[in-house]
Order: sequence, then C-alpha cells, then structure tokens
Amino acid sequence: MNVLLLCRKFKKDKSMKKGRFSLLGIVALFLGLILVSCSDDDDQGGVIDTGIHKIVVEQSGDIDAFELGLVFGAVNTTSGPTKLYDEDGKYLGESHSVTRMEDAKVSCQTGDDAFFMTCAGSVTSTSDVSGKKLKVLVTAYIDGKEVVMQVNVGDKVIYSKYAGTDVELDKEEYIIVKQSDILAIVTE
Repeated sequence: MNVLLLCRKFKKDKSMKKGRFSLLGIVALFLGLILVSCSDDDDQGGVIDTGIHKIVVEQSGDIDAFELGLVFGAVNTTSGPTKLYDEDGKYLGESHSVTRMEDAKVSCQTGDDAFFMTCAGSVTSTSDVSGKKLKVLVTAYIDGKEVVMQVNVGDKVIYSKYAGTDVELDKEEYIIVKQSDILAIVTE
C-alpha cells in the first residue's frame, strides 16, 4: 500500500532553516495530490492487489470564507477508470467533481476493483478580511482500513536519492514522493 505526498523541495542552503509553507503549499500538501494505491513495492511476481478505496475530506473553521473544490478519480487494473460512489452507494460516474464543498464532509469511494484513487483540490478565499482560517482533513481508506500518514505538515524529511517526481507550483519547487521512500523525519 503506497501513499504519495507532495513535499516542498528545499535547496541545501539557508532556505533549509526557514522551511515556511505558503497557504498554497499547505493546500497542495493536503489536497494537491492524495494518491492511494494497493500496490506493494515488495510484492514479487507482478501480482497487483485491488480493493475498495475511499477518500473522506472534512473542512472546519471559517468555512464560509473559503471555496473548497475537489475532484475524485480512480483506476482499476484492467479497463482504466473505475466507477465512483457516494457514501450511500449512489453511482457518481468515473470521476466526480465538487465545485464548491458546502457540507463539512464529503466522501467518495470505489467498487472492489480499484487499483488506486486520487483526490485533488483547490482552496480560494472569498473574504476580504484577513486572519480567516480553514482546516482541511483528508483521510484515505483501503478495504475499510485507514491509511496512516507517518509525516505531518511542516516535517522536514530525508528521502531516497532517486525517489520522487519534481514539480513546480507558483515558482516553488516541490517533489512528489511515496511515503515508503521517506527514510527519516528530521528533528531539531
């Protein structure tokens, strides 16, 4: 089981000491890419496990001061996109968009044939007043078991030398890495 994380990429100079995340960086960390996969890096023989994937997104705080938009998608191992369902089992399509999250909680799940599921999102401030805060919690499940995150927002990590994919968002460099490629969490 793999979880991919979007991490801010620091240069090996003074910027390592600063380590500040912008609002976009925090949002990208939580919502920019949550990719939950049943594959096992240690699996021998090319067998790929499938299962029911579910992602739950909850918001709290000054929710009226922000617009939170989400897009869910999933893939199975044989035919590409897989069907998505809501909490009550209602079919939503092969992808599902929430243009403005109005409830405190939204969830989306697959049938039992999913290989991985994604959730991407964006947050836009709708208030002219500064100091408003929005907390977004993303929880992923595979076959009813919560996928436990080993790192927290703001953690500095050391990852495998050839791990990850470099990306650039708003002139900031990030790297997407599998949680299993994180070797250590740096503590000061």
